[in-house]
Amino acid sequence: MRVNFDRYLRERTADYSPRPWLLERIGAWLAHPSSRYLHLIAEPGAGKTAVAAQVVLASRGEVARQAPPVPIGSITAHHFCSSKDAAPKALNSIVRHLVFLR
Repeated sequence: MRVNFDRYLRERTADYSPRPWLLERIGAWLAHPSSRYLHLIAEPGAGKTAVAAQVVLASRGEVARQAPPVPIGSITAHHFCSSKDAAPKALNSIVRHLVFLR
């Protein structure tokens, strides 16, 4: 079962406001990860989803390259949850999606 987030990614990045300082830190982490997970924490509406979606699209090579760039292919798995949609929040749904990504 593969969940297609393409439309969701495009919607969340339609009005994306660049945050070069944050993309620089994420790009550096992707180049030399200190752990396998990156956890973005901020207030509601701060743009966490937009940043994460932008990073996923950049990893796919689907957006203009930033400096420093997000390495193409650096994101091997992603899953987005929304408080408005109960199905993707279910743990079983998340695990199934991540297992069947490849």
